[in-house]
Formats: sequence, structure tokens, C-alpha cells
Amino acid sequence: MLKERIVSLPYQRKSLEALFGRKRMGWVNVPEWLNEAIIKIIQGCQDKEIIRFDAGRIYKSFRSVTGYKPDNKPHILEYGNRESLAYVSGYLPITYGPIYNVLYELSTRLPDFSPKNVMDFGTGPGTVIWAAHEIWGSNIENFLGIDISEAMLRMAENILSYQNKIQNIEFKKYITYDPKTRYDLVVSAFTFNELPNDNIRQSILESLWNKTEDTLVLIEKGTPAGFRIIAEARKKILLSSTKLQAECPHDGECPLIESRNWCHFSQRINRPSYLMQTKKVVGNNYEDSKYSYVILRRGPRPRVQAETSKTLEKLTHFSTEAFHWARLILPPIKRSGHIVMDYCSNTGKRNAIVLLLSQGKVPYRDARKAMWGDLFPHSPKKPAERRNIGIDKKHNKEEIYIMDEIEDDANQENSPRKRNVPRKKKEL
Repeated sequence: MLKERIVSLPYQRKSLEALFGRKRMGWVNVPEWLNEAIIKIIQGCQDKEIIRFDAGRIYKSFRSVTGYKPDNKPHILEYGNRESLAYVSGYLPITYGPIYNVLYELSTRLPDFSPKNVMDFGTGPGTVIWAAHEIWGSNIENFLGIDISEAMLRMAENILSYQNKIQNIEFKKYITYDPKTRYDLVVSAFTFNELPNDNIRQSILESLWNKTEDTLVLIEKGTPAGFRIIAEARKKILLSSTKLQAECPHDGECPLIESRNWCHFSQRINRPSYLMQTKKVVGNNYEDSKYSYVILRRGPRPRVQAETSKTLEKLTHFSTEAFHWARLILPPIKRSGHIVMDYCSNTGKRNAIVLLLSQGKVPYRDARKAMWGDLFPHSPKKPAERRNIGIDKKHNKEEIYIMDEIEDDANQENSPRKRNVPRKKKEL
């Protein structure tokens, strides 16, 4: 897949390193067979207004867990037959986009990783299973989907009846205790935020990690609450295990976990016709789905070997080297002659760098083409500025240290912007 992604592409105005680290993948479409299956399922419902009403209830329940305050009480919705139908028609495409993006990134970052068995916790209508099959195809020998809702499991089986290429799928209500049975890939997508409290989340997290033979993927909504769930889960697993690696440039605690900011990304999805009718959308037929995620893999972080010369060997080298590249956690600020990039570094800190035109044509061109979420392989000439945006717990105030936007006077020796002090007002 790595060869097909890079070598077969037309001429790109990027270096091979930057092309390998690209996260953006354009619009994501629901597979044609899945789209047709959902349309046929919806056509079996006589009253479309009921679907629209139930979809609105689901959206309200999701909005109840979007805040960052720990005392927020989420509205937990039980999924019956009506709610399952509304979820498939109004929310499945929105979750499919981020799931496909994360699993596709996993397949490109680990080109030799091809899971034989996949476990999907909180499978719902089987969204992770359909996305994983699109990426790895028949290489996956068996799937296991777990969901406490019987109606959701029946919906997943109903969707499966329209697809005859996927075999060996089993659906269960609970995780069974079997220490001998483990899965190459374990995924939980948009599920932890619907659990009642942190104690249950921790218990489920331990069970999922014990079921993981190789890689664990956690995905939540790109809200402060969703990010907090991901950051806490990352922290607990990293503390309990010594030999593992994350998809971030470092294997430590997320630097934004004590901040008012949160790490999240965006994936644009193409709205099917039934989704636009469910949400009463007029105009654009796309939607940007925000999400936070973490990928945890057993084993130490790979070390960079000696660089090779052939193209395919270089790409294999990049798959190891990229574990130490910085990741852009905000869209870069592109100015004339320089680009300001906010990123998470391999030191475990949130930094900002200014890449100047004088650094070279290739690094500057890669910086101009870089986008939110990309891995950036180049280092700046000047040291990075530390960004420390957190909360003063004693006084309950926000402490901010932010590098000002750097303009033409950034290279001057006594520039107030360079010293991070306020500029004096001119006397009249």
C-alpha cells in the first residue's frame, strides 16, 4: 500500500518525506455497497419524520458531552430499534470518515502491519468493521463486534446481509474473559464518551488493552470532553506499560492535558442524500467531522537506521524515521517569507517554530504545503519557542505564554516580539 500511495502518484510539489507524513486525504465517501444498504434499510421505514425526530434526539445526547468541565453529566441514550435506524441514517457517515482516516494512517505508517483479526468495541452498526475491510480487505480473517445494544447488533447483521465478501464476523454483547484469545487490532470509536463514569472507562480500557496483541486504537469526538478521555486513557496505558509506542512523536503524557486547549483533527466527509434529509441540510453536501484519537502499539519505538538511496527503500526508512517527526496540531500560519507552525515535538512539549525562506527551497516548500495534522520532517534553524498554555490551579486562572505572531521585525536583535514582551506605545 505504501508503494501504491507514493510511487504511483503524479508529480508532487513536496519532498518524499513530506508526502509520506501527509495526513489530509480529501473527502471520504461511504462505500457504495454500504450506501446502498442503508438506503434500502431506510426505505423499509414508512414514516421518515420519525427517523428525523429520533436523529435529533441523538444529536442532543451527543451535544450534552461536548464541554470540558468534569462535572458535566452526559445524557445517555439507550439504543432501541428506532434509535438504531436513526443512527445509521443520520450519524454513521459522520463517524465513518474519522475512523477511515485513522485506520488508513495506521496502514501507511506501519506498512508491514496487516491484522489477521480485529475486535471492535462499541461496534454499533459495525462502522469500524466496514472501514477496516475497505483498507485491509481479505487479509483480515475474522472480526468481532461488541455492543451492549441488541438492536444495534441486529442492525449490523442487517447491513452485513447486503455484503457477501466479508466473512467470519461474530457479534456479542459483552467482552468474555479468555486470556488466550487476543486480537492484532482492537478499536474503540466514539464509545468511551457514552460510558457513565471514569471508573467504568478505566475498567473497559484495561480489558481492551489485555485483549490487544499488537495495536489499540481509541477515537472520540474532537471536543474538550472527547480529548480528555483520550488523553487520560493514553496516560494510564503509558504508565502501566513500559514497552509500547504511540502515534505521537513521543511516548509521554500529552502536553495539552492540563490546558484549556485540546488536540483534535478534522476529516471532511461527503454527505449522502439520506444524511442531508435527516439533518435538514441545505447547500453544501459535505461536513467536517472533528475527532481526537490515539494509537498505542506494544513494543519499543523504532530506531532510525542508516538512510538508503533507492526510492522504495527510502519510503521504508521514512516509516521508521517518521516516529520522531513533529506533528502539526494547528493549521500553520503562512506569511510572506516565513511560516509559523504549532506542533507537538519528540521532547513531549508543545512548541512553535518559524521556518524562513532562507532555510532552503525544499523545507520552505514543504512548510507552505503543510496542513493541519501532517508530520513535518524538517527542523528549523533557530530553536523552537516553547508554548505553555495551562491553568493555574491555585488561583483558578489561565496562565498563558504564547509567542506573538512574528512579522518582518522578527529577525531584529532587540525586537519586542522576539523577547515576548509587550510592545511599548508610541508617545504622541
